[in-house]
Amino acid sequence: VLRGLLGATVAATDIYLPLYLQRQLGYSPSSSGLIVALGAIGWIFGAWLQGRSSGGDGGSALIPRAVVLVFVGPVGAWLFIAGAIPVPALVVACIVMGTGMGLAYPRITATVLAESTEAEYGANSSGLQISESMNQSILIAVSGAVLSLAIAHEFLIAYTLIAGVGGAAVLVARRPDSNLRRSRC
Repeated sequence: VLRGLLGATVAATDIYLPLYLQRQLGYSPSSSGLIVALGAIGWIFGAWLQGRSSGGDGGSALIPRAVVLVFVGPVGAWLFIAGAIPVPALVVACIVMGTGMGLAYPRITATVLAESTEAEYGANSSGLQISESMNQSILIAVSGAVLSLAIAHEFLIAYTLIAGVGGAAVLVARRPDSNLRRSRC
């Protein structure tokens, strides 16, 4: 569930931000894409960090903190669209979001597989992928439907939905019973 929520949050944030920058602010495809692409630097940095972190719990304590970092992305996009932050702050939000994914994504996958029996590897790794793909498809479709409506503030409404999914991920990651070692999420 957590990997699905995170994947959907990041995908929807990254897909619709260049559209907003181009359609509403007149950015070129290259410059609007560059803002989102810089988030990949964060993902690389986060993956590098998580690969070097150590912890007696196998690093699963890192996941709730990383999820909060992912949440920064859609909130930053929402604030940017609302006119509350400038472009450099948006770029930082994308990089922070990417860092969170770089930290969380491999940890979630590794933790699920570590808690799986050899007979469960295929089903559990498929479950991770299906959850992520399904959540991405649903959130992108719902957000896209909102953006297709000729209504005022459609991008703010869409990013409210996207941030809501990111907020749900924060809640799932912070639940006392969501310890990946115990619950096999």
